[in-house]
Amino acid sequence: MTGALTLICLVFYIGFRPQIDRNYGGFTSGFRWMFWFVPLWIVAMLPAADRLANSRLGMAVALALLTISVLSVSYPTWNPWSQPWIYHWLQWWGWQGV
Repeated sequence: MTGALTLICLVFYIGFRPQIDRNYGGFTSGFRWMFWFVPLWIVAMLPAADRLANSRLGMAVALALLTISVLSVSYPTWNPWSQPWIYHWLQWWGWQGV
């Protein structure tokens, strides 16, 4: 159900709203109209986290993902009015669309 709701919301805002009306949230690190899904995603993630906890490789993958998440969250603490880290990373790689 969480996956279906996520897909419906994403398709609605990206597919059926005009570009000017999408309002991605300025300097936020994601689509502001998707943030309310975070608690649902966390609950849906629990069975996958339990499966990862059964092996050393799974725990290493979970730790790597957690590390990336913590670094991503702490990136704007140096300057809260900056673009998200992925924006700077894409610019560094020369993506002209950014």
